[in-house]
Amino acid sequence: MKLKFKLLILLLSVTTVSLQAGEFTKNIHEGFVKSAIRSLQVTNKYGQIKINDLGGDSITVDVIITVETSTEKKATYLFDQIDINIQKRGTELVLATNIKESFKTKQHFTIDYMINIPSDRNLVVSNKYGNVSVNSLNAKGSFEVHYGSIYTGNMVAPEESPIKLDLAYSKADLESFNSMICHTKYSKLYVGEAGKLKAESKYSTINVKELSKFGLESKYDGIKIRGLNELNAKSKYTNYTIEELRKSLVLNTEYGSVRIDKVSENLERIDLTNRYGGINIGIDNLVAYRLNAECDYCNVKVPEGSFRGNREKERSHLRMNGTVGASSPTAIVKIKSRYGEVKLTK
Repeated sequence: MKLKFKLLILLLSVTTVSLQAGEFTKNIHEGFVKSAIRSLQVTNKYGQIKINDLGGDSITVDVIITVETSTEKKATYLFDQIDINIQKRGTELVLATNIKESFKTKQHFTIDYMINIPSDRNLVVSNKYGNVSVNSLNAKGSFEVHYGSIYTGNMVAPEESPIKLDLAYSKADLESFNSMICHTKYSKLYVGEAGKLKAESKYSTINVKELSKFGLESKYDGIKIRGLNELNAKSKYTNYTIEELRKSLVLNTEYGSVRIDKVSENLERIDLTNRYGGINIGIDNLVAYRLNAECDYCNVKVPEGSFRGNREKERSHLRMNGTVGASSPTAIVKIKSRYGEVKLTK
């Protein structure tokens, strides 16, 4: 009997809590003449920022604040602790979320921005604990996303002003861009097609389908690229997987692996310095190159019978200087490795 009574009390208490909880919203809307705004700056946290070019003769800002609480009075109190600052400073539209220290709730709440603005306006966006989406951009762009995610369509920045991305504990899914400078840590970066990417990365994953030029400083990362023209990188404890290298690779790597499935006949240069890592570069037999290699406590493998030149081995040191393939190649492959096997064949 006591057990039944306790269960009845528990069920009643659960029912009471569910009835007390409610969702309340506050809507803010502002509109601006399109020709009067040339740039947008948004700073937010605990919600989404959606930026779209939907057309129309105005730039519009809609902010929806949603709180879960027990009463309308409590909701009004919470709304009053959240300030949405909307200012026009010359030709710049500045939007900022300010939450007072007195704001306290254990319930769910969000602060969401929906912005309609032409894609040729400059963007400066910062968001924490929420997502950012931009359908297209044809102007300068700077994005800071921490503890959230960012999704973008095609982005084209002025040649002298690459797009900037600061990503921490987050995920980025970028359809395409022409030029970007990126800082990532503890994050995942996915790119469809890109022109130039310069990245400084730690403890992250970078996955790109097509990339022209890639400059990288890296520690403890995983790099995967389907098609790449040029790579210039310095890394420690980072692993590379590249399906096709078309033009050049300059890489200084320590304690990481490098696997390149295919090297194009258009190869110009490979300059690799390696320590304590396994290197597998799938240079096709049709690709001819001049080889200058030095290896300590390791070996350099080329297609059997294709090397012509000097090969000297003295104790733990191996030196190779000559050509692989055709007698007068234009491509140059320079290898310097220590405690790491190097394979230059499929």
